[in-house]
Amino acid sequence: MMESRAKLPAHPDYAQRLALVATAALAVTLAAASQSDEQAFIKEAVQSNLGEVQLGELAVQRAETETRGSRSFRAASSTPPS
Repeated sequence: MMESRAKLPAHPDYAQRLALVATAALAVTLAAASQSDEQAFIKEAVQSNLGEVQLGELAVQRAETETRGSRSFRAASSTPPS
């Protein structure tokens, strides 16, 4: 039977270099994943804040509308019928 194994080159530092390259690749991968997580968090936070701002604006609009409506109601109810 013939085994198909990759043979390491005869360099004594090859294993150390390979470990260093593997570690560097892992670090880059983890950094990219971390950055992606941070970007997702920031995007979600911005969207949440935007939603709160829009709800606040809607509350202000409705309060103004109700104020105008109650003023006209008070004006109509305070004038004697003709």
